[in-house]
Amino acid sequence: MRIIMFSFGLFLLFSCTAEYKLNPIDHSSFFHDSNSKVWLIDEINRDHKNYASLERKNRDILIFYKTNKVLLTKIDKIATKENYQGIFYLNEEKKEIFIKFKKNQWRYKFNIKSNDKLVFKPLKGIKNQFELVLIPLPEF
Repeated sequence: MRIIMFSFGLFLLFSCTAEYKLNPIDHSSFFHDSNSKVWLIDEINRDHKNYASLERKNRDILIFYKTNKVLLTKIDKIATKENYQGIFYLNEEKKEIFIKFKKNQWRYKFNIKSNDKLVFKPLKGIKNQFELVLIPLPEF
């Protein structure tokens, strides 16, 4: 038993002091699955109130592409030109996303809750932005 404890202690000692540098996680593929991914904006929150439409056809979706393009549209308008096209940038170190459309810009801190949930929280000091909760577009 002493040999096992001694071996375990050595393992902990040397594994913690090794000078290996860890590579940061690349979150970009989570957004677009190395191609494109459709996210439903499930919640639009401000002051503990959800402003998202209850009717699914009126819900907003975000489509993130591998090319860093993004499309914001309503589900029932996806095949029309009634949408907003933009570009997104990720700051991996700070876990921030910057989305730029023609007439406005969004800046959020992102938090990956699970494979099926992504939360965008407005950065401190940014006014008039809502917290967004995104989920992959479910089957109808």
